[in-house]
Amino acid sequence: MIITFYPASGAEGIVFEHSGIGYGLREIHGIERNSVDTRTRKSPGQRGETLHDSLVGVRTITMTVILMSRTYDEFWEMRQRLTDAMAINPTRPGESPEYAVMFIDREVPDLPIVFIECVPIDSPQFTDGNIDWGYADVELRCSDPDFKGAQDNQVILGKILGFEFLPNNPPATATVQFPLEMFAGNTRQEVINAGNVDTPMYGVIYGFVRNPTVRNLDTGEQIVIVGTVLEGDRMEFSTSFGEKYMTYISATTGSRPALNMVDVVNSTFFSLHPGLNRLTLDSADLTSGYVSIIWQSRWSGI
Repeated sequence: MIITFYPASGAEGIVFEHSGIGYGLREIHGIERNSVDTRTRKSPGQRGETLHDSLVGVRTITMTVILMSRTYDEFWEMRQRLTDAMAINPTRPGESPEYAVMFIDREVPDLPIVFIECVPIDSPQFTDGNIDWGYADVELRCSDPDFKGAQDNQVILGKILGFEFLPNNPPATATVQFPLEMFAGNTRQEVINAGNVDTPMYGVIYGFVRNPTVRNLDTGEQIVIVGTVLEGDRMEFSTSFGEKYMTYISATTGSRPALNMVDVVNSTFFSLHPGLNRLTLDSADLTSGYVSIIWQSRWSGI
């Protein structure tokens, strides 16, 4: 396992890997799947219980690393660099902390690289070994209990494509184009969430499109827009927990909130479930519009 830690300060990342000169990873805890605490209630005479809430505990990651150097001076430089990387940046009341990012490469071809945002809880706790090596214990508190895939995934729903035709042995500067646009036929796409927990999606609806609906055929959940996205304009939305929004961005007048264009009675800002999600785009008029969907697979533990 190779871990690359990027401090919130923007300083150069530190790589924790196998034994040898540098920062070696000896132990790591807190990356396993988090337990889910369910809250239920039971009414008098009720068979069974009613689920009211599900809570996932805060993820805390602890690492024991070994610092191996060639000289005494280099060892103390490594100690100082690790201390600086784990510095806690103070924030004012009401401000959000600046998070460090930790990437984890499990060095298995079929297992993707994942990352998680975190903040150090305290300075590294050092234990001297000798003049040119020693141990350090690091403790990190994560902003989200889930690990995210390091690679974004994207699908396009409903894009109109133009086609070119290249004749045999064309002149060096010539391209023959058909005066034709043909519908790409991709108003339905299969989306794979490779993780083991739901993951939100970020979408952009490009005009011209009237009354677009993005629907998950496997769950029946949908996002229904009542209104028109004009040519050159777009609508951006997110279904992330605590960060749900819908914004209309006009090419001439700028951006404005657009939740008033959502049919809230028939809409759900849905997430993508683990495995297959068949998404479709329906519209009263899809002249040149399309929808871009971006997501990252998520894991509750690795």
